[in-house]
Amino acid sequence: MERKRAKKTIAKVKNAAMDDLYHRLETKGGQKEVYKIAKRRKRLTRDVMHVRLIKDESGRLLTNEEEIKNKWKKYFEDLMNKKNQRSLRASATENQSMVTDINIMEVKRGLNKMKNGKPTGPDEIPVEVWKILGEEEIDILWRLFKAIFATEKMPNEWRGSVLVLIFKQKGDVQDCRNLRS
Repeated sequence: MERKRAKKTIAKVKNAAMDDLYHRLETKGGQKEVYKIAKRRKRLTRDVMHVRLIKDESGRLLTNEEEIKNKWKKYFEDLMNKKNQRSLRASATENQSMVTDINIMEVKRGLNKMKNGKPTGPDEIPVEVWKILGEEEIDILWRLFKAIFATEKMPNEWRGSVLVLIFKQKGDVQDCRNLRS
């Protein structure tokens, strides 16, 4: 019963919004509104997944897969390694004494803070699986984190990542600066 009432309400609101749009389109500024809608729709249909080619700094279209990879590598290296203008507060050795060992409650809190419904990482284990670990499994995870923290050696599998490119909906879709990752 509630669902049916909700569907009716949604239908009424949609119809009212469409009526409002049609009335606005019939006014003097309506033609301008039509162009705005068309432009917005065109922009939304530009799909980054279909754009395999990007441009280099000079605007030349790169078609070779190796050139494209190198361009992305250089772009992200430049982006992530910009000189930081902030001054350093403390040296690494000073901070080291302030860092305490990882405790099991931090692991539990971290797992609970993870948001459901997010894409999986390279391990392809959904967040929901991590969140239902039992005490024994959490203990194993905690010991793993402690070992990594103590040895300062991270598994090589954790070093890789997958970048998903998202068009910012402005500018040239083949320009790296117009994509989020």
